[in-house]
Amino acid sequence: MNNLALNLNNLQEFDTTSYSEFMSGFIQPEYKFNYVSLFSSAGISDFGLKLLGGKCIAACELDANRRLVHEANISGKVFSDIREDKNRLIEYVLKQGETLDLVFATPPCQSFSTANSRRGKLKDTISANSDPRNFLFFDALEVCCKLKPKFIVIENVPNFGRRLLRNEQGAEGHVEEFIDVILSNYIGQTFVKCVSDFGVPQSRKRSFSIYIRKDIAKENNIHSKDVNKLKYIKPLDAPKNIVDAIGHLPELDSRSKDSNSYKNDIFHHVPVLSDKHYSWIANIPVNSGKSAWMNSCEHCGSAATPMFEIKCSSCGKDIKVRPHIIENNGTTRSIKGFRTSYKRIHPDGLSSAITTNTNAFSSDNKLHPSQNRVLSVRECMLIQSIPDTFKWPEQIFYKSMHLVREMVGEALPPLVSYQLAKELFRL
Repeated sequence: MNNLALNLNNLQEFDTTSYSEFMSGFIQPEYKFNYVSLFSSAGISDFGLKLLGGKCIAACELDANRRLVHEANISGKVFSDIREDKNRLIEYVLKQGETLDLVFATPPCQSFSTANSRRGKLKDTISANSDPRNFLFFDALEVCCKLKPKFIVIENVPNFGRRLLRNEQGAEGHVEEFIDVILSNYIGQTFVKCVSDFGVPQSRKRSFSIYIRKDIAKENNIHSKDVNKLKYIKPLDAPKNIVDAIGHLPELDSRSKDSNSYKNDIFHHVPVLSDKHYSWIANIPVNSGKSAWMNSCEHCGSAATPMFEIKCSSCGKDIKVRPHIIENNGTTRSIKGFRTSYKRIHPDGLSSAITTNTNAFSSDNKLHPSQNRVLSVRECMLIQSIPDTFKWPEQIFYKSMHLVREMVGEALPPLVSYQLAKELFRL
């Protein structure tokens, strides 16, 4: 029976590496392999590859701050703009004379997001062509074709493969079609999975394009249809909900500077809110998973007023513990927003997707289940499965804690990169 069949038919429910071991950052590397990282996300996504035993030969990271964090954690030469540096990167990697096992790419593709698809832009090639960042994956594919790694992993937003665009030669097609054509010496597929399938305590779907060089696939009797059947096994003691992941941390409160931070952890810190905004959060019942749009009237206690309405249906007074603004003429009106904004995360569920905007209390489903605040930077790190041994240079967090939040929010969780690569190297 071939290796893939062994993977599919004789699986344990959980991986032998426990979640707590992974999060400690002290685990025994299981494989020795070389990889190239394109769009390294400050080295956060790469950290899972490092823990598995990967050696980074080269990487691309355009932003100087993110490059600094990458270099503090990951070895290998770091290049800047892939559009300008790809030929130098290719030449450098080939000069090393080492076998290249993996290219791991997480290109930025802003117009491929779910929000843009709702606006009808998923099939709009004009919209796609207006942002040059949406074509960086072509540069990544060129690097792959020149370096010929055994495996290629491209990660992106769920709509990535279905996005319609037009290449420089004028040919129109979906992203996954372009990938199939360009990677003609590989077999593979593009598919969507939630990061919780890998043991990450977060509801966040991502697209994965996984390709295996044809000679490797032939040796292991692997076909394209098999790629999305690979089983990614959750580690032992993976959190079942958000409380499992962050419930052990000291309590914080966003009312004042006396309560918004923990002295022994610079990253366990939240913004201080105005009295007005604090009252919106404080009036959401703890552990309810409800939104401030549903807060009861502070005058009569009625909870009957429909969502998004400010005037109490029982006593007729304005409910000012609901999100609102006061106009210049003194009238009060409800703030326009989504049903999931100003909302507590339910304690029995997973965290919503950690984004670059986790410091905004109005952000989508980002309020702590029981405490009156947003999630702290440390909590976001835990929910993103960033191990304790990941290093943050002092000049980064002293420059801006929001910058750290951005880096944490835009990265693929390291546990996902760890599990993806581990399954490939099991073949």
